[in-house]
Amino acid sequence: MPKPHNRNRHKILFVINPVSGSIEKSGLREQIIMGVQGSDVDPAFFETQGGHDLAALKKVILTGKPATVVAAGGDGTANLAARAVLGTDVRLGFLPMGSANGIATELGIPSEPEDALEVVIRGHTIGMDILRINQKQYSIHLSDIGFNAHIIKRFEQQHRRGILTYARMFIAELLRMKTHHYIVHTQEGKNRIKAVMIVFANAGRYGTGAVINPRGRVDDGKFEMIVLKAYNLWQLARMVIPFMTGNIDRLRYVDYFTGTRFEVENPEYQDVHIDGEIVKPVPCITAEIVENALTVIVPAGKYPRHKD
Repeated sequence: MPKPHNRNRHKILFVINPVSGSIEKSGLREQIIMGVQGSDVDPAFFETQGGHDLAALKKVILTGKPATVVAAGGDGTANLAARAVLGTDVRLGFLPMGSANGIATELGIPSEPEDALEVVIRGHTIGMDILRINQKQYSIHLSDIGFNAHIIKRFEQQHRRGILTYARMFIAELLRMKTHHYIVHTQEGKNRIKAVMIVFANAGRYGTGAVINPRGRVDDGKFEMIVLKAYNLWQLARMVIPFMTGNIDRLRYVDYFTGTRFEVENPEYQDVHIDGEIVKPVPCITAEIVENALTVIVPAGKYPRHKD
């Protein structure tokens, strides 16, 4: 009797976002099929449509039973794939192809699709924490309130994507920057503050390479809340070099808190962003760690380690 076809094959479902970023994806399926030739990978594909992607993707995973799901897009696609495999033993990989590839940058995933695919096939796995936001939303990377969320909101309204468009939105927001009132709840108590931005950081760096959280790791069972209290353009400009060198935590107008749960009251209903996607502003945001929630594929021996 002949052996069943694909009996020992490794099923991988590639989740492709055709509209993320400015990278051409029309030939991505063929590139993936060619790239896995000679390996034990049996590729399948799911293309996002918007709207009800999460339910549809979960159904495909349930019926197809892939061993690995790979997000081919930006941070929003990575977040979608992560939520789809949450609570299962399905591994999660990344092909960074979005406007922002923060979690891929954080994990040391190469930017070239061929090299990233090699990591999917031959990399090793780590257990990764995630953040649960207001009990029902999840963040695998960075979420914030205020300045950066304003930029992303303006960015999403543009017809053209890419780093140059983001840079224009950044400058525009910089010129109209202002602080807002928040009430921050930590283990030490309640504090009324004025801030440009508040960040919930499971990871350490944005997709640009800027290090917002030099103390951060995705597998340490805790996360950081960073409060940027710059009150003028000059103070914010002075953050640029520390951002790029990983020393922002040394600035006197940046406050750091490390823990497993934080709450921020947002009385002015400032914009909120989770992993590159704008969500409806709410008067209170609670973030808490979910330890070892995902099994993710990273380059062998290359998971970045930040300073203590």
